Amino acid sequence: MKKKPNAIILAGGKSTRFGSDKAFYIPSNETKTWVELLVAKLIPVSSLIYISIRQEQLQKMHTLFSENKQVCLVTDLNEVADYGPLGGLYSLSRHLNDESCLIVPVDVPHIQTADLKLLCRNKNVYVETAKHKHYLIAHLPSFQTEISSCIQNHEHRVTSLLKKLHTTPLFFENEDAFTNQNTKIPPNE
Repeated sequence: MKKKPNAIILAGGKSTRFGSDKAFYIPSNETKTWVELLVAKLIPVSSLIYISIRQEQLQKMHTLFSENKQVCLVTDLNEVADYGPLGGLYSLSRHLNDESCLIVPVDVPHIQTADLKLLCRNKNVYVETAKHKHYLIAHLPSFQTEISSCIQNHEHRVTSLLKKLHTTPLFFENEDAFTNQNTKIPPNE
């Protein structure tokens, strides 16, 4: 049986445009937060799920996942706090072995496990749809060396990492599944 990749949820963003922490947002038709919903979708396709967070999220995340042995919380390192998602990935890279990882931001609530399974079957790819390149939804090979190079060169964009890895797009039809939510979803949607 083929080994499942690890997964990384990027949940440490400040959610400024959203107005509150996206990781802990509960849509009106749900009882679970976005981060809990995403973990549930990743469990069938991944061995271990790392959640990249800010220090101030730690207690609430611990409350949500302390019983789940498949989830590991990793706080962002202070020295890369202003690097955005790349800083979160760098902070996590210290915990990874030489293995591939699925990467998903917490603000894609419509992604499906079937989409994640397709990503698992393809290596060194990011999601592309007709309208967008979704660089933060990817299945990457081991990237410790390349991300260290990005940080040393003060490169702040995830695209710098993808370029160093020679990552290619994987096309998906369903645009809505990968749309990130930068504004709160109105009630009853």
